Amino acid sequence: MLAVPFALFLLWRHGTSTARSTCSRAASYLAVVFLLVLAALTGFRLWYFGYPLPNTYYAKVSPSLIYNLTGGFEYFVEFLSSGIVVGAGTALLLIFLLLLAARRRLPSVSSPDSPNRCNYPHFVSFTFLLLILPVLTGGDHFAMSRFFQPVFPMLCLALTLFVIEMRQSALRFGAFLSRYGAASLFLLALLDCLLFAWGNGASLADWRWESPIDNEFRIAEKGIALGHRLNSLFTELPVKPGVAVIPAGGIARSYTGPIIDLLGLNDTRFAHYQGSREGMKGHASFEKELFFSIAPDILIGVPPGPDKGSRFTNDTLKGLLVDQAFARQYCYGSLSRTGTVGVQLTSFFSRRFLASVEESGVASFSETMQFDGTTYVKVGVSDQILAPRY
Repeated sequence: MLAVPFALFLLWRHGTSTARSTCSRAASYLAVVFLLVLAALTGFRLWYFGYPLPNTYYAKVSPSLIYNLTGGFEYFVEFLSSGIVVGAGTALLLIFLLLLAARRRLPSVSSPDSPNRCNYPHFVSFTFLLLILPVLTGGDHFAMSRFFQPVFPMLCLALTLFVIEMRQSALRFGAFLSRYGAASLFLLALLDCLLFAWGNGASLADWRWESPIDNEFRIAEKGIALGHRLNSLFTELPVKPGVAVIPAGGIARSYTGPIIDLLGLNDTRFAHYQGSREGMKGHASFEKELFFSIAPDILIGVPPGPDKGSRFTNDTLKGLLVDQAFARQYCYGSLSRTGTVGVQLTSFFSRRFLASVEESGVASFSETMQFDGTTYVKVGVSDQILAPRY
């Protein structure tokens, strides 16, 4: 929404500075199309969510600028260290910026302008805008730096422009790169692939089997399967219970009852709640006060244990599972459908909901772990964490 107007302005600016009316007209036509699309999307969001910006913006972006800049800078450093092309391309952008500043202040370092020289300030400024925007919004928690992916071809272009610029120079170094530029770029690209594959623990050819983001797709598949299981478990209930989840995309496609999206990506109550939105990157919109006011019947998750995987739910929910108020209202165990073998769910259940379900005879509950004030212990056996079964 911010990058497109800036790009159109640069196109219009280029047209006016070079007396090319075609560029100016194209920028005007594209601006009209952009405004129409923006108006349509904004109207849809106002109709569906009641707010002008995407719901994910309210859910993920903290109101604290310092917090966003800190997380965004870490995200930027992670992107810079992801490969040679990224690091070299960003360094060349800085060199372009310094050279442009030097040519303005020191006429002695100026060189004859080429037909494309006037494009360089536009190119550098637009690329830096693409780099700055994710930093201002706090970055992202997904692997492979998705917010910076539009920058990658621009960085490759920076390498190409560098070779072109050196070709027009009389310097020996420029002549060397001019002669061997293609081979140098090929070697750099090959080295980048090798280092990137080594850094991710898998070769590029194996990414179809072992991608850094493969788990994100598996989460959706597990959510769909969980929704079908819930439908089978509560098929005899006239009103399906409300289920609170962290990843809501998969289960919302299959479960026929109400879903409470604790991250607020699809729930305006959490997205617009007046909290700090500080915590786990991209998962910080959850607030305990709102959770207790909603009081969902079921919370999908596992008690926090020694391993990182079991701590995810509690860390994302800002210590909710070890809160005394939560322990009084919810218990962890297995709920099984009466008279049906294998249809069960192990998770956190509201004591109020369990009382109504057991009274109806639809399902029976067995508590498997209890909170002793500091940690969860297995009921009647030992102080160990039970592995999740969903």
